[in-house]
Parts: sequence; structure tokens; C-alpha cells
Amino acid sequence: MNKIMISCLLLAVMLIMLPGCTTITGDNKPSETTASSAFTGMLEMVPYALFEQHDISYGSLGQAKELYGVANIDSMEALNQLPKEERDKFISAWNEMAGTVPTWNSQTGDGQGGIVSLTGIDVFSFDRTITINNMPPRISYIAQGDFDEELIAGKLTEQGYTKTNYGNYSYFEKGGDYNIEFTNPISKIAMAAMNRVAVLDNTLVISPATGYVTGILDTMAGNASSIIDNDICKALADSLGEVLIATITTPERIIIGMDNKGVFNFTIPGDWGTLLGYEMAALGYRAEGDSRYFDIALYYKDKQTAEADGKTITNRMGSYTLNTFTGNTEKKGFTEKYQPGEPVITKYGEGYILKISCLVLSPGKPGLLMFMGGSAMPMRDLLFLAPDPEKYVK
Repeated sequence: MNKIMISCLLLAVMLIMLPGCTTITGDNKPSETTASSAFTGMLEMVPYALFEQHDISYGSLGQAKELYGVANIDSMEALNQLPKEERDKFISAWNEMAGTVPTWNSQTGDGQGGIVSLTGIDVFSFDRTITINNMPPRISYIAQGDFDEELIAGKLTEQGYTKTNYGNYSYFEKGGDYNIEFTNPISKIAMAAMNRVAVLDNTLVISPATGYVTGILDTMAGNASSIIDNDICKALADSLGEVLIATITTPERIIIGMDNKGVFNFTIPGDWGTLLGYEMAALGYRAEGDSRYFDIALYYKDKQTAEADGKTITNRMGSYTLNTFTGNTEKKGFTEKYQPGEPVITKYGEGYILKISCLVLSPGKPGLLMFMGGSAMPMRDLLFLAPDPEKYVK
């Protein structure tokens, strides 16, 4: 159990600034989906307006647990009852998804009980998770799994939440947007992260602010456009297929809001060339048997531009060095950790998708820096995908 605690606590640093507390319950179910993948299906619940502001990330803890044969572990209680060998399998599954799910299960709130006992929400029961703007303190989540709506509502009522109606829905709240009440045991653990919690038919929407939750509920009800209503986003999500982790982003955010500051200690080779320009990007991490792949999917208006950029990107990968913006002394070449495949171009609707699948050479260390990011830290080690890499180099 110490290993899972250490793993979770390392990730808790990213979430420690999260903001106070709200839960939403409702009779409506998320709209029926004919999605080509679980990732695409969850994107149907996300307002396109939020993607215009933030990257959208996805993780499937449920799929990871299936890969390691521990799909039956769906709670902290179940994990604690297992022998060490089974717990270690769960830890391996968790580590593949690290950073895509909250770490609240690892914190106890000064002896007043953890998030599970306080709210009825057990992170280990999350099958799939969408993360919107994964930079604390403004992270919002959509989670799917086997949840007890009545239990959660009752627990939050006990903690002093009040009920607010929203259309056909209702939600419990305590404090204002991003408000932190340090006298509240939930806030002591999650800060303001659980200000809003919508519970509808085994789907949770968790956010520190009302606007995110109501926007998501409006999209679920069909009253606002979703990411999948955008043809380019849908094409990119479809191209990734079933993934363990994924992110949809833009060329401007591919490195993550660095404010034009030089943070990469890397000398750009003279043969790096110039990218002609993709419209949007999706990044995926998937399992194929015991192998893992890091997939890059880029959307273009014309095939010729996609072909040219495919050659430029694979050339850049060959000379790129990882960890150039961190204190990590292991500054390995990209191709020491990933084996890029040949660029593949596929027509989708009116445009084309350039896809490069990279075999992960050390599956135990998938390289989450490829997916995660926040507005104040350079957490995507993807300088070779930057349209203008010079502005990020020291």
C-alpha cells in the first residue's frame, strides 16, 4: 500500500492548489452515443466553447485495469483487501494512467476520513475521465464509472452542502466559485476541486466553478455544441481509436502557454526545416498487446502539406533530445525511447490526417510529458511539433 500512496502523492503536487465544494444530481441521462470509441463518446459531453479555451485530455483507468487483470478492483476498500501481488498489478495499471485521474484517495484529511468516506466518491471506481484545463486550481473532470448517486448526495448534505436547481437538474454547493474553506474537511483534501459535483447515471461532473458544470450539462442535454460537433475534432478523435490516454489541442497550445519564453535548453539543428502548418492536433497513448504506442495525429486541409510536414517531423524526431527543460539528468534522444513509424496520411471528410505512431521502447515508462500540460509549466516535451520552436529555446 505504501507504493500506491507514494505514486499518488507524487501526483498530488499538481493538484494541491485546487480550490471549496458542489454536487449536481439529475434525472436526465447523458445522451445516447454512437461514438467510434470511448474517447469520442466522452467528448460528446464537452462543450466546444471549453476547447476553445483549454486542452481536453482523456484517460481510461478501466481499460488499464483490464490490461493488468485487476478490473475487479473498483474501490480503496477492495484494494486494501488484496494480497501484495494483486495490489502491485493495480499500481502498474494506475501508473500507466498517472496524471489523468484525481489523487484524492491518497489523502485522509487530518484523520477526519478521506474523500471516499466524506463524499462517497472513490477515484478507483472511475472507468474513464475527461480533464478540462489540467492546471490547478481550475481543473474540471467528467468521470464515468459505477457511482451511487443517493450515497453521494447524502454524504454531501451531511457536509453542509445546499441544494440548487438547474433546469431539470439539481446540485449541491458549498462556497462560491474557487472558494476554499479550510474548516471544511473536504476542502482540506481537495481545496476547491469539488465545489461542483454533478451525478447523473454513473457520470460525474466535478469542478471548482459553476459555469463549467452548467456548460457541460447544457451540452449533455443537447443545448450547446460539443467538441464532436466540430468535424476536425471528430476526425482526430476517431483516428486515435481506443486509447489509454489522449489529448486534443491546437498548434498554439502544443507546447502549452509558455508566453514566448525560452525554456528548452536545446540547440535547434540547421536541418529542422519549417512546418507548413496543421490545423489541430491529437495525441494518443494506446496498448497493443504488451506493446505501447504514442500516436500523433495532425489535421491538414490538403494532402501535400501533410506529406511535407510528415517528413519534417520525423526528421526532427531523429535529432531531438528529451527532458531539455527539466533538471532531469537523463536527457535521452527521442528515438532512444520511441521508435517512430512511417507517416500515414488518411482522408477524413474535407481534409487529411497525418498520423505517426511511435512504439514506446520502455513501456513501463510511457512518458506522460507527451500528454500533460498546464498554462504555467512546459509539460509537453514536443518541441519538434512546434510551428515556431525558436521562441521556446533558451
